[in-house]
Amino acid sequence: MSDDDQVFFREEQSFRQRWVWAIVLLPLLIVSLALLWLVWAKPPGGVPPQLVRSLVWNNVVLLAVALWLYKLRLVTEVRAGSLVIHFQWLWRRRWIPFTDIQSYSVVTYRPIAEYGGWGIRYGVAGDKAYNVSGTRGVRLQFTNGGRLLIGSQRPEELARALDLAMRADATPPVRAHGWSGE
Repeated sequence: MSDDDQVFFREEQSFRQRWVWAIVLLPLLIVSLALLWLVWAKPPGGVPPQLVRSLVWNNVVLLAVALWLYKLRLVTEVRAGSLVIHFQWLWRRRWIPFTDIQSYSVVTYRPIAEYGGWGIRYGVAGDKAYNVSGTRGVRLQFTNGGRLLIGSQRPEELARALDLAMRADATPPVRAHGWSGE
């Protein structure tokens, strides 16, 4: 393994909110049951073929959305020379060179109040967030003035990996608030 391939930290997260799954799976269940009833119960007057086709297509779309949501992952890696963020099945990898990071800190935040929820979100202060669950993460301050919050189930470990990787890269940033939350 070369220095460029060295991974100091890796975390994969998925959407864990039950209400998200309820929003996706409940309509799938309802449409599936309606389709089964129409096909097997044979209601009086018959079943219009357009209705059956429509329900089948609705099921296909809802199933595709459920599978996509199941596969969707936020992958965060600290590698030699850069921080890599990737929303698998949604977005291409984003490589952030350590030279672009001015400072970072572990924070506790309010996803709905500050960013309007989870995903790739923009905050009321103009910063950006990549998050899928929870209320903790690492907030980066960039040399160009921009900010990015990366949600994490292990934010202290992510910050320590950034410390270690940046030290190895000889471009240590200024720590904003240590490892305490804001």
